[in-house]
Amino acid sequence: MKKMNLLTIALTCLIFFPSAKTYATSVLASTFGWNATDASIAFNTAIKSNYDTVIIDLQVSDWIIKPTYIDSLYNKTIIFQPGVNLVAKPGAFYETGANLLRINESINVTIIGYGATLRMQKSEYIAFDDSQYRFCLALYSCTNVKIYGFKIMDSGGDGVYISGYQSANYQKYSDNILLKDLWCDNHFRQGISLISVQHLKVERCWFTNTNGTAPQAGLDIEPYLPTHRIVDVVFDKCRFTGNEGGGIKVIPFFLDSTSLPLDVTFNDCYVADNGINRYQIGISGDSSGITGNVTFNNCMTDGGTYAVGGSKLANGYKAYFNDCVFRNPSDIVVNFDDYTASTDGIPNGGVSFTNCMAIYNTTKRFFNVWHANAASAGLDDVQFNNFTVINPNAVNYNDGGDITPNCVFDFHKYTTPPATEVAYTLGNSLVECDTTNSVLSFSRTASSDNSFPIALVYAISGTGIQALDYSRMPGFEIIPKGLYSQMDTFLVLRDAISEAIKQDTVAIISSQDYSLTLSPQSMVIEDCNFVATEEPNMQNKVAIFPNPSSESIQIQWDDPATIHQALEIYDCMGRMVVDVFVQNHDLVDIAGLPNGIYFVRLKNRQFVTKVIKN
Repeated sequence: MKKMNLLTIALTCLIFFPSAKTYATSVLASTFGWNATDASIAFNTAIKSNYDTVIIDLQVSDWIIKPTYIDSLYNKTIIFQPGVNLVAKPGAFYETGANLLRINESINVTIIGYGATLRMQKSEYIAFDDSQYRFCLALYSCTNVKIYGFKIMDSGGDGVYISGYQSANYQKYSDNILLKDLWCDNHFRQGISLISVQHLKVERCWFTNTNGTAPQAGLDIEPYLPTHRIVDVVFDKCRFTGNEGGGIKVIPFFLDSTSLPLDVTFNDCYVADNGINRYQIGISGDSSGITGNVTFNNCMTDGGTYAVGGSKLANGYKAYFNDCVFRNPSDIVVNFDDYTASTDGIPNGGVSFTNCMAIYNTTKRFFNVWHANAASAGLDDVQFNNFTVINPNAVNYNDGGDITPNCVFDFHKYTTPPATEVAYTLGNSLVECDTTNSVLSFSRTASSDNSFPIALVYAISGTGIQALDYSRMPGFEIIPKGLYSQMDTFLVLRDAISEAIKQDTVAIISSQDYSLTLSPQSMVIEDCNFVATEEPNMQNKVAIFPNPSSESIQIQWDDPATIHQALEIYDCMGRMVVDVFVQNHDLVDIAGLPNGIYFVRLKNRQFVTKVIKN
């Protein structure tokens, strides 16, 4: 039997098949003349072509390009095949603001890069005074853009930068943006910067190892004009780790009373080991005109110097922490830098912590107000509602004095953690061909104290690859106050690549927070042996004709015992476009499919053959 990898087939299946009425809508970028030393022309020409779908196809070496600026894309899908590296050409990014890929004023664009990399030459740019303006991926005034799967690394500035043009002739923000399964690593200024955007969803992304020039954060939310907006921005299950300047920075200093209210939510995010003398989560704002909310739900900080802190006026935007866990800071858990003076008359505050928990082992305070001025306007609207502190030392808090009645300090202190036993289970298999996911479930026993949230950190090992076989996992889970269980899901990523069975193991990392008796859990990853097959004796038993066809194909087989069969048709990217049951001699309508090459699969026969639609 001869078996062919479907990725290999896909390299040949996007051929242009002309007809009198329609044209193929997909093209391989290398068709436009890939070059090993400079592929800029092929890359730019392919993306700007009239094809709906452009495949950046795997070559013998990297796609090396000069700074690339794409304007006014509409209804375009760009797919990077696994293993493709889009790399900044050495010596070509000397101009200020030279970006690897900048997309301007574009609408309905999808960019898929599972297993692909965007990489610049950070070590080259750090000699420039203006290195920080060299981004890997920048979006300006874009609408309905989705970006999946890339590893984005080594920029002279930010891994991802999202903003809008400020001219009256342009939309002044980007709108309806989705980022999923990205990994931003080793950038000079930020993992990601948000300047002006609304309706942004960032899901299962990882921002790590930023170092170079301030702010050096994993995420920096920093609009610099009152006309900028940060509205309906949501981070779900993201990680911010090892960034020199801090994990998350919310610093909307330039917004004012004329600006739209700030609206940012973090759900199930993990912030760990970011910077010496830095906040894992920094919240600041010295203008009382800044309105809106920043909310953290079921989030965790781990390690670092300070868990949460900053300088923020009480009558500006509000910050909320709900069911969050702050673990093992080397210094103070929550620290406010009080930069206001009594003459200002505006106290710091506008922050609440509800059902949160801190667990650490130093003699530092769990809450502290540091007076940067000799006189202070005090605190207002600072609320610790059911805040649990676990520390073997005699630690306390400093409210800074001059607090208003609107402040609440409901702390519950323990020198040892209340007895808590946890368990976890992992679904047995991830199956690509029928999109079977695997559920990771956590629980604490019914006898455990559930008056506070508990955070479980886990490690994943094995041959399965995050953002290739399944979506990125946050690496932790919080069981909120009052609950005994919580779950997350390994979301399978389906492709057309025939792969051997893989296996991953999930192991909860031991902690003083809880006792754990279970062994690591294993998960199998399989793709149902979805391969194209050429086998003479099997081909003789099945006939599919006419081929090529423009309207329909007929299915015939020789086995009289087979009444019906499950038939699937896949396009060249492994997407199932037809799923039906057929009887012998049935016609299958393909008139609505775009011209090109497809693969017809009979599931119960392990049979796949190629069909041309023209």
